[in-house]
Amino acid sequence: MNLTKTHKAKIVRDIMADIPRIDHTAQAHALLQVKAIEKMPPEVRAIYDKPELRRWLAVRFATHANHLGGANIIWQREREDGHGTSLYTYRVNYNDSSEDQELVTEVQGPLADLSRAAEKQWKARWSMEEKLEAMLRGIRTLKQAKTLLEPELHKYLPEEPPKDNKPAQASTALVPYVVAGLREMGWPKDQGPTTGEDA
Repeated sequence: MNLTKTHKAKIVRDIMADIPRIDHTAQAHALLQVKAIEKMPPEVRAIYDKPELRRWLAVRFATHANHLGGANIIWQREREDGHGTSLYTYRVNYNDSSEDQELVTEVQGPLADLSRAAEKQWKARWSMEEKLEAMLRGIRTLKQAKTLLEPELHKYLPEEPPKDNKPAQASTALVPYVVAGLREMGWPKDQGPTTGEDA
């Protein structure tokens, strides 16, 4: 069996999916929300602590630099101009509140660390993906792959397609059931019905 580009791409995807990945964006989101909660006045915190009341607080979208994605956080107010709800973690809009600016300043350092860790992970994964693609590039067949690759990688290889006679063999699995049904109907007729009654 020849290994196509599609086969090889799936092998690489499946191997990469088995490599643990740290969700730095989730960590950044959690950090930002914790810091936001710490900065809430007691009256606002009392609302936040009741999940059924949280919808009355503002939901702000926090954007992070580089390899960290954005995330929603629950924050204590919207900007007075009513436009947009972005809370930039690496810069502050000119009309953001002082509370926004304080929060951004407080989380910049830890978020920069998380961003560097996310970038390092991304580069390592990208490099490994390139190595896997290069490793598979010279392999043409499934047989070669099973010979050249480490046994631990064999589980990612596609299965050999069935031979031409396989479908016929598979259909013979029905034979016992068909034969049993025939016998119930008195087959073969020269032996008479198995129940002793005429069919």
